[in-house]
Amino acid sequence: MDEQAREWGRDAGVSKGGFHITIGHGLGDGSDLNLQGEVEMAKLAALYGDSAILISLKAKTFSVMRESMQGSLLDWDIARMRHVAGGEITQVFDQFDSLSQQFQDAMRQMQEIESKASRSVLRSDPNYLKLKHMMKNSAAITAQARGDLDKIFRQFKYDEIEKLTNAGFLSLGSDSELGIGSDMTEAFFNRIFDIFNKSALTYPLFDDDTAEIVRLGIKEGKIAPSQFEALRSKQISLPADFLSRLPNFSQASVKEILDIRKALARPLVRFRAAVIEYSGEIEDAAWDRNFSQDAEILYNKRVAPAILEIEEAIEDNSIRRHIFSNVLTKGAASGLFSLVVSNIDAFTDILGKSGGSLIGAGLGTTATIFSDYQSQNSKISRNGVYFLYKVKKRLENI
Repeated sequence: MDEQAREWGRDAGVSKGGFHITIGHGLGDGSDLNLQGEVEMAKLAALYGDSAILISLKAKTFSVMRESMQGSLLDWDIARMRHVAGGEITQVFDQFDSLSQQFQDAMRQMQEIESKASRSVLRSDPNYLKLKHMMKNSAAITAQARGDLDKIFRQFKYDEIEKLTNAGFLSLGSDSELGIGSDMTEAFFNRIFDIFNKSALTYPLFDDDTAEIVRLGIKEGKIAPSQFEALRSKQISLPADFLSRLPNFSQASVKEILDIRKALARPLVRFRAAVIEYSGEIEDAAWDRNFSQDAEILYNKRVAPAILEIEEAIEDNSIRRHIFSNVLTKGAASGLFSLVVSNIDAFTDILGKSGGSLIGAGLGTTATIFSDYQSQNSKISRNGVYFLYKVKKRLENI
């Protein structure tokens, strides 16, 4: 496991259990292995949940390829890699297969020569020395092949998925769960249906393709989601919708998302409570066709105005506005006032630790102003959508 990614996970408070999310992402038209959609949904889940599993045939395809890259090129299960990948990157595996075959042939020829000749003869056998030199280069060629695949992983965004799996937040399930090596499409359907048939204690977050599968399953009587499961679907799909509307979310890296999550753990608790309230205002489950429209109406009606109110309240509650509007009005402007203005951040920290002593020292008016500021700031931070506001401000700086 990548140590840096693991450290990000620890810092972000990532843990198993808690608010667990199941992400379902379909194949689309099957012509593109790009994982941008999966990455976006995984980042949303990382920002809001505590752990997640990604059900995606495309992501699992890359996972199988990574698992097949153990040892030297001679040990790679290239046939398995080619089977799960197919399409546009098959040519890469053809090259690997050719190289692997060359190494195998070289190894076999060396063994045959060694069985028939003495060591002294081997030391001067040009053919044997050529084969031996080739085998010595196997490590370098394996490293080059691994680098070529890493470039493909980055091209198709699998490296971002790996950062979340290495951080301990995301898992991709076992090969058997997605039918690797058998009928993968049927296995994908069954894995999605199992969320409901096995009453999994998880919050389902689906893309449009997977939502269509759920609707089809309901229509054909293969699943019958409970009211509780429908409610859970709203309690993750609503915040995912809200967060995806924020500026620069798509540009944010996995590390930046985990950093934000770490910094905003406390406001997230209140935001989750607010989302439960919002969920009660929408009748459709997240997989229903009208859900996205309902979510947009709710965002414009309740969430966007609440964020604006927070922005206005913070502007009104700025320290300098308090000082200018209160201290000057009360005639407390002095050398002390100039000192406070020029060292405003430090003064705030000091006040937070020893406000009482400052008041006792004759700074009552100024201390009261800052006490009012802190009281208002605390009130603002308790707003249910303060989490969204803070995420928005951090994303604006990316």
